[in-house]
Amino acid sequence: MVGHPADLDGDGDVDVITTDLNGNGRPDIVVTCDGAWANRKQVSKSEICWWRNAGR
Repeated sequence: MVGHPADLDGDGDVDVITTDLNGNGRPDIVVTCDGAWANRKQVSKSEICWWRNAGR
């Protein structure tokens, strides 16, 4: 598994992770976002996205 933390615009933490999630031997991509914060209040929800590598 390879993870890369990033904060692209300063509003929230973003993590990009590449790992084989479904056991097919190909790395998939997962991105998590901690949501946006303003004045110490969370103004948007956290989310996770998964791109499955089908190898096509």
